[in-house]
Amino acid sequence: MTRTAWLLLGYLALAIAVLRPDARPPGATVVAGAEPCDTVPFALAWAIDWGLSRIDAGLVGYWDAPIFHPIHGSFALSEPMPLLSAAVWPLHSLGVPLHGCVLALVLAMLTLDGLFVQRWLRVLGAGPRWSTVGGAIATMLPFLHQELGVLPLLALWPAVWTMTALAQLEGPRPLRAAIALGGSIAIGFGCCAQLTLLTVLVATPVALVRLRPRRVPWRAIAIAVAIGSGGVAPQAWVQHRTLASLGLRRSETSQDRGAATPGQLLRLPWAPLEPLPRSMIAGRTGARAFDPGPVRLALAAIAATVGLRARRRRRTTAALLVMLATAVGLALAPRISVAGFEPYDVLTRVVPGLDRVRAVFRVLALAQLAAIALAMLGLRALEIRIRALRRRGRARRWHVPALVLLAGLALVELVPPTPRWTALPPSDARWIAWLREHTAATDAVAVLPLPEGSDACDYEGAAIAMLQARAHGRPLFNGYSSYFPPQYTRIARAVRMLPDGRATLALRTLDVRWVVATDAIADGLDQATRDRLGLHAQLHDRDAGITVFALRAPARAGP
Repeated sequence: MTRTAWLLLGYLALAIAVLRPDARPPGATVVAGAEPCDTVPFALAWAIDWGLSRIDAGLVGYWDAPIFHPIHGSFALSEPMPLLSAAVWPLHSLGVPLHGCVLALVLAMLTLDGLFVQRWLRVLGAGPRWSTVGGAIATMLPFLHQELGVLPLLALWPAVWTMTALAQLEGPRPLRAAIALGGSIAIGFGCCAQLTLLTVLVATPVALVRLRPRRVPWRAIAIAVAIGSGGVAPQAWVQHRTLASLGLRRSETSQDRGAATPGQLLRLPWAPLEPLPRSMIAGRTGARAFDPGPVRLALAAIAATVGLRARRRRRTTAALLVMLATAVGLALAPRISVAGFEPYDVLTRVVPGLDRVRAVFRVLALAQLAAIALAMLGLRALEIRIRALRRRGRARRWHVPALVLLAGLALVELVPPTPRWTALPPSDARWIAWLREHTAATDAVAVLPLPEGSDACDYEGAAIAMLQARAHGRPLFNGYSSYFPPQYTRIARAVRMLPDGRATLALRTLDVRWVVATDAIADGLDQATRDRLGLHAQLHDRDAGITVFALRAPARAGP
């Protein structure tokens, strides 16, 4: 086999070993990682499933996902991930169930992250040995394993591809590098739009440092811009149009919550091999903590010191330091205010789409990658130094073992803990089959109770309802996404007023035909109240604790 094939197999084996997939029968589980609840993993699994169903249908109605009825274009309110669905469609077409497709995506993303980082490090000059080690570290990158439950964020490889192509623009094949640069941006946007936007923001100052002013290949850059913008535009335009039509954007408070703090930059996500004070380690898995590892940072400092002094390595080292500093600065920016001046506010006015990024701290994935790249260059610098000492007869016997030990420690100092796996909700309940058999495909359904809080975990029931709706095939009033349509928010406020008659009146104005209620809701409504609200029980699924109601005109006017 080729070297690339061996690397793919090696990184895949490492990803499997680190993930330790849940193999209990029937195996209908997805990785939730460090997520405190199942809302996000379930919602993203639903998004993959919706994308697969639209490919089956020839992309008809792709943006009109059956949530937030009767809003059109509701799939544009969150991360659509069209290329991730396309990537596993062959498996889906062969009958692989949804959880198998999601697992395949997780393993593929981690494997490709390792392979593309290995290739990037080779281009940067880390050598084959340390490039391979760097790729293995990338497969176990702390950021990735903190965000395992957020599927699109695992696709770091397009960002690494962008940085690799940028480093090759002044090489012997600038046109090829330009095509790769534009293609990586277009592909990255189809995997994770927010991460691609952040990558472009970080890559811009990196390019200014990396490219010599007199040797800038403007023609190649123009080609890259044309390919990248052409690939991004179709999805970006639909999302922009939908959000703008609904008047949706992030509030300053939301942007502040999505920023990192200086303390988080110096905190480790879990206990490393080195004995360190507990104050340097996050109190719980999943808390924001972005230190990539003390040994790796020490090696990065060595690379920075040596690289800035060596003429041949200066531009590469400076570009990596700029990448790291820009990512850190951008992650902190929403919280920075100098005498009333807020640089992030200016940036959001200049950069299209940045004001809609909920968690800008995620740009620190690029900072961790830059630190890993510098660490591998640090190992390479130490290796070169030991070889020079050998040639002069001044090398010590312990030099090589010490280098191997240091590299090994850098590799395993932050091996991720076992992630959490969660079972997908059942889709074979009696009430689901009843809806599928006794209602029209266009009949809208509301699932009660509606969440009352604003935290993602409050919407776990909504995410479950979305997955179960894929089984019964009826459009939902419910939903969970990055944004909530104003109409949904307004009607949901009224629906939470049950048993006030305005609750069902609000649903009827949206032509909701069926209400699926838990026993906690149904048991609190006596027959007189049900008649007054226009709720007519059709099925009680005792095993699921669910009652299905037909929603009709009330027997008499409500209050």
